[in-house]
Amino acid sequence: NNYLEFENGKPYFAVGESIGWASRNKQTYEYEYYFNKFAENKCNYTRIWMVPWNLYLEWSNKGWPKGRFFGLGKYCLENAWRLDYVLKVAEEKGVNIMLTLDNYGELMREKGYWNEQLWDYNPYNIANSGPCNSPWDFFSDSKAKDYYKRRLRYIIA
Repeated sequence: NNYLEFENGKPYFAVGESIGWASRNKQTYEYEYYFNKFAENKCNYTRIWMVPWNLYLEWSNKGWPKGRFFGLGKYCLENAWRLDYVLKVAEEKGVNIMLTLDNYGELMREKGYWNEQLWDYNPYNIANSGPCNSPWDFFSDSKAKDYYKRRLRYIIA
């Protein structure tokens, strides 16, 4: 009971490291490099963040980071392709991924240690045509919940 296991009962011992995100100019090439190194060293696990500067599907194209974003509910198909590709390469190399879908900075108004306050650029923000007056509304607004559920459905598909 102290170990992870697959549905079939086979034990799973995660060996690897958290990559976080790839360099903006290397994108999928960097993941290929890491997953090849993982396979060479018998690693089978990593964590990757979906964040506005890496593999994110929806964001405003205002402020930072710049990208090919079109607002809430309008997905960046280039990043969707990248995510599919990264997942495919990981599967080929035997690397399981803990996919982090969001980060806390997207809902921060105040300046954080890493300048992670991104609420002003968040597509859920009413200032960016979203449904939320404040970051807390992200958790309770029915339209925000619907948009988020749609994004989750898209990622799963």
